[in-house]
Amino acid sequence: MPLAVGNLLQITDVQTLNNQQVLNVYYYRVSETPTDETDSYAEISADFQTKLMTPIRAIQCARLIHTSLVIRNLTNALDLYEEAFSLAGTQTSAGQSADMPPFVAHLFRLLRSDLSTRNGYKRYAGVRDEDVQGGVTVLASSLYNAIIAGLVDDLVDSDGGVYSPVIVKRPITTPATTYVHSEILDAQYRGVTTQNTRKIGRGI
Repeated sequence: MPLAVGNLLQITDVQTLNNQQVLNVYYYRVSETPTDETDSYAEISADFQTKLMTPIRAIQCARLIHTSLVIRNLTNALDLYEEAFSLAGTQTSAGQSADMPPFVAHLFRLLRSDLSTRNGYKRYAGVRDEDVQGGVTVLASSLYNAIIAGLVDDLVDSDGGVYSPVIVKRPITTPATTYVHSEILDAQYRGVTTQNTRKIGRGI
C-alpha cells in the first residue's frame, strides 16, 4: 500500500549474543512521502544501517551479531520488509570471558519534545569488560556521540521520502491509524546499565 504522511513505521534490529536473542525497536513517522515507492523500504533499511547500526556496532563486541532488520508499517498493518544479514560488532576482545553478559548494556536516553510521552531509552548489548572500569564507561566520546547523532537523525530515501524518529506512547493499536507520539529533540549517553528482560528467566 502507498506510504502516507503520518504512517508509523516500526524498525526492529534483531541480534544474537551468546545464543540469546537481543532486540532493539525504533519508531519512525513518515514526514514526507516518496515520489516513487518501489525501493523505499530497502532504502530506509540501508540508511538505518548507515546512520545507526554502523556506529552501534562500533561499541559492541564481535560476538554480538546483527542477524536481520524488520520494517513494519503499523498504520496500514500490511507492509512488511525484512532483510537478513550477519553483521558483527567491531570491538574485538580476548575471548568470551572478556565480554559481559547480554543483559549488561550501554544506555541512551531519548529526549521528548513535549509531555505527551515519557522520554525514551535504548539499551545496547555487547559490552566488553575492558570498556567499563568501576562501573563507569571508558568509551571514547566520539563513539557514543555518533550513536546520538543517528538516534535523532531522519531517515531518507532517494525519492524524497523523509522518516522522522519518534517516541510512541504505549499501547500501540494495530492498525495504528491514530497514536500519541512526541518528536525526539536530542539524545544522551547515560553510561552502563542492565536490561531485565535480557536476564535468564525473563523475556525472550
